[in-house]
Amino acid sequence: MLPQYHILFALIASLILYLFNLPMSFILLFFLAAVLIDIDHYFYYVAKKKNLNLFQAYKYHKYELIKELQKTKQKYVLVIFHTAEFFILLLILSLIFSRIWPIFLGCLFHEMADLVYDLTRKEKKYKRAFSLIYYLTQ
Repeated sequence: MLPQYHILFALIASLILYLFNLPMSFILLFFLAAVLIDIDHYFYYVAKKKNLNLFQAYKYHKYELIKELQKTKQKYVLVIFHTAEFFILLLILSLIFSRIWPIFLGCLFHEMADLVYDLTRKEKKYKRAFSLIYYLTQ
């Protein structure tokens, strides 16, 4: 899902949280986590292309990545903040430190939005590795 849609959906969800009188710090952390989790796409680009240009990273993921994967026959892309291990770590941290809950929930909201988006698309661009362990064993 494109960043602008994540921003829009996270904003709507944050406004709903506001209606439930949750603390502004909770809502802000939720919103930031729901949007900024995608920084791992940028990390993937930097590691792959050795280039720090954020605009080029956006274009790469939107237009070039699928072509590159088809050429190399690579099945999965590893975006580390979208893996089961990352979510398990966040959950454990949330159980230990209550201030982590909005971050966990924001990331989870983001992942659910991605899942719904992926399930409704006819054509898949590429598959994200759902697990670091799975990715490393492929």
